[in-house]
Amino acid sequence: MKSTLLLLALIPTITFSQWFEEYPYSTYLDFDTDLNLEYIYPDTIANPDNLWQIATPNKTVFTAASSSPNVIITDSTSSYPINDTSSFILMHEIATGFDYGSGLHGNYFVDSDEGNDFGKIEFSPNNGESWVLISDDTLVGVDWDGEPYNWPIEMYDEGPGGTDSVFFTGESGEWKFFNIDLSGGHEFFDWEAGDTVLFRFSFISDSVFDDKDGLMFDDLVLHDYLVFGIDEENPVALTIYPNPTADIIYIDAPNSEIRRVEVYDIQGKRIYASSAELNQVDVSSFPSGNYHLKVYTQQGAAVKSFVKE
Repeated sequence: MKSTLLLLALIPTITFSQWFEEYPYSTYLDFDTDLNLEYIYPDTIANPDNLWQIATPNKTVFTAASSSPNVIITDSTSSYPINDTSSFILMHEIATGFDYGSGLHGNYFVDSDEGNDFGKIEFSPNNGESWVLISDDTLVGVDWDGEPYNWPIEMYDEGPGGTDSVFFTGESGEWKFFNIDLSGGHEFFDWEAGDTVLFRFSFISDSVFDDKDGLMFDDLVLHDYLVFGIDEENPVALTIYPNPTADIIYIDAPNSEIRRVEVYDIQGKRIYASSAELNQVDVSSFPSGNYHLKVYTQQGAAVKSFVKE
């Protein structure tokens, strides 16, 4: 009897280094323990007979996990059926909006009819109302300088699909690594810290039975980074005042054009962002404590700390 898919949580594990360095909000799923149980689940609405299970692989080709004993797999014992689309969904609470350095990576093993039976990963910023294919096609946007760029920024795949996409098909023959660079996602989507986004992992088969094992994942890692940095070659002159403040903090960047302003709390969560009100921030509603103001200019970004009384 098919084992029931466990529910896994995406409760961010926060690791702090010093400011002006990386603050990773990372979730690691090894499928071997109850670490992060809650927010990964099969899409049984679209497919009540969903194939995905968390189990130890016991198939013809799939015989071992990347990190033993368990994986998430398209059935742990049987070949995948024909005309099937099975998906599992990964929920994530936005920490920083996928700022620079963010990404999704992990290990996969695929055994399928190449090009006809395949896996894919999609992203939804609006609780499943719409989906963006992030393992192959990308969105195209325009940066502050009017230059086009893609999102995801970059994809890397050790498997047969090459390095310009992550197309889970064919016979990998062993565990392979993939990485999808999600940096700059906040430029495409109107979200705030605390909003929930979804990642959908699917495996799709055609009408021909191939008696193959399908697809499995292990050691998935989702990084939602906040990166604070200073361009040492082109430093941004920045002054904020008064500090401490009870209501308004004023911003002065005399040699730069301010393009965006963000405020982060001491835990690294973005709590304010604006591309309109650029010379001051009303912090009167913020709880008392320490905060970090990040200012983007045409020269780069700069960060100042302040205290809300």
